[in-house]
Amino acid sequence: MRRMNPFSLGWYLPLLVRDVPGALQPSEGASRKVGMGNTWEELDRKFRGDLPDGSYIGRLAYRGLVMEACQGISDIDGVAVRDEERAKAKQLLEGVARAQGRQVEV
Repeated sequence: MRRMNPFSLGWYLPLLVRDVPGALQPSEGASRKVGMGNTWEELDRKFRGDLPDGSYIGRLAYRGLVMEACQGISDIDGVAVRDEERAKAKQLLEGVARAQGRQVEV
């Protein structure tokens, strides 16, 4: 999955367009350094940490649902899927399912 999905735009750090000289995109490599020595992964981690709780939960639920539907997925919207995120998303979705009286597999 790639970034700039209109559904999930607010849950990710905005991207710069490739046509602009010096503009970067995470697809150029998660470890690529961008401004002030940060990698895209570090910038996204900071952005995610600054999200209001409701937005963070929405992002985690969205990513968790994608992980549930695509068990082997390694990145969503240009951001790597990590085991700890899988566990958090599973816990969140199970909590939502319990609250609604359903069972979910992640």
